[in-house]
Amino acid sequence: MSSIKYILDGNVQLMHGPGDTIPTPPEGARNVRVISTEEAESTVSGLPRNRRRNIDRLRDLQVRRGISYDQGSGKDPIQVSLKKPWDFIAILGIAVRASLLVTQGETRPVLKYRGDGDVTHTLTPQEAIAFATTVFEHVEAQYEASWMAKDGL
Repeated sequence: MSSIKYILDGNVQLMHGPGDTIPTPPEGARNVRVISTEEAESTVSGLPRNRRRNIDRLRDLQVRRGISYDQGSGKDPIQVSLKKPWDFIAILGIAVRASLLVTQGETRPVLKYRGDGDVTHTLTPQEAIAFATTVFEHVEAQYEASWMAKDGL
């Protein structure tokens, strides 16, 4: 059996031909090459692992892109990116501090978050909790989508 390996729509594809006949790849295929039976078998066994890595990369990209948090009440939205671990840690810290301030009865805007574009936003503890919750929900949604995609492999 002869096989070819190629890329189509960003995915590695295999095509097998009967006997020694080399199959013809579909239109739009890139990086076409004839491969051995052993390489074909090893590629097939590695496809789910490669797809899982791609799913993880897409998830991480979506998380890093962050969100635009609408504060409502005519306030400017908070632009949040999570490009560095520190970005997420800062939001986690705000959530913890806000929770503590709520238990102390604080209602004034005393918490600051500096979003993308170096814009500083001052939030009440309740606003900070809502903000952090929305950011966490964004991250959770990306993970849940990646888990569903992986479960489909």
